[in-house]
Amino acid sequence: MKRLAAPLLILLATLWIFIGLWAATHAFYVREVNQSTARMLHAVRSAYPDVTDQEFLEVLRSEDTIEDTLPARLGYDTDRPYEHSIAVMERTLLLIFGGVLLLESLAFLLLFYQRDRRNRRQINDLITYTDHISRGIYDLRIETNSESELSRLTNALYKITVVLKEAATRNEDEAKALSRSLADISHQIKTPLTSIRIMLDNIAEDPDMPAEVRSDFLDSISIQVDSISRLIISLLKMARFDSGAATHEPEPCAIGPLLNDVVQQLSILLEASEIHAEISGDLDAMVQLDRKWTLEALSNIVKNGIEHSPAGSTLHIRAEDDPFFLKIEIQDEGEGMDPDVQRHIFERFYKVPGSRPDSIGIGLAFAKAIIERDNGSVTVRSEPGRGAVFTIRYHK
Repeated sequence: MKRLAAPLLILLATLWIFIGLWAATHAFYVREVNQSTARMLHAVRSAYPDVTDQEFLEVLRSEDTIEDTLPARLGYDTDRPYEHSIAVMERTLLLIFGGVLLLESLAFLLLFYQRDRRNRRQINDLITYTDHISRGIYDLRIETNSESELSRLTNALYKITVVLKEAATRNEDEAKALSRSLADISHQIKTPLTSIRIMLDNIAEDPDMPAEVRSDFLDSISIQVDSISRLIISLLKMARFDSGAATHEPEPCAIGPLLNDVVQQLSILLEASEIHAEISGDLDAMVQLDRKWTLEALSNIVKNGIEHSPAGSTLHIRAEDDPFFLKIEIQDEGEGMDPDVQRHIFERFYKVPGSRPDSIGIGLAFAKAIIERDNGSVTVRSEPGRGAVFTIRYHK
């Protein structure tokens, strides 16, 4: 309907112009004939006072009025046949109007032909694009600035193509990351399993093995089994969290009790490492987060600080509240790290040089994922020999 509006308006305007010209011609005709008739009536009355109106009308309506009955001396100009002129003008107007309509019709036919041809071309392009999309080809450029229905459809298809391309790229990146993760997991599990296998073979092949050596082997096997168990548990947690299978329920939470629970959960490790944890700052501050998962995230960061701090040092945990975000800083007094290590510290399965042998390398990556789920962010700054400071911000 929108496409037909302009042609219809043009046709209506042409029709109204013709009607106006026709009405003006008719008015001109009536005026001229009436004036001519009045002149003739005046002339007849002057020459023949006894002629009645009925007789005059009969004479006027006769076919030989102009040539014989009313000569020019009575005031009728036989050189100006108005009826003939008006008829010619009316025929001329009809021819002009018909010609205009014909030209407009040809112009509209040409316009509609071009528009139909352009629409068919766009439809064929859309069919080609959808075929490419079905085959996983997303490198398309089909934007258009027109306001037609097909153009809007084309723009919508382009937007869908962009989304699908981004999704395909993201899936490809995730597939690569999964492949790397599986390779890392295979390596992480393969090493302790190989060690366990060797020690078990030694025990089985040497029945006379000294009890002290056998006990050492069994202790090592127990440690390796514990390492594999921790790895699997951590991977299962991360898999549940990444897939959305784990429930995530943010709620108002006081930061002080949460930090105390983190320290209490790691109290045995702190005591064994002879490290003191000091909590300070705005401990009454409230923040919206999932308490269970945040406890896991903060524990991983604090545990990393414990593992890289010397005995007798202090682990500082500070909370700071302001109108924009809640900030938590976890600062250790360890050996620090260089910039290259800082760039990779939150990558999965990345182990900082000097890490404990049983370190898995996913704790910090897991912590980052949990914190970001609660509209937070985590960064690290460090210098070799000056310890490290992990800064967590929960944005309000």
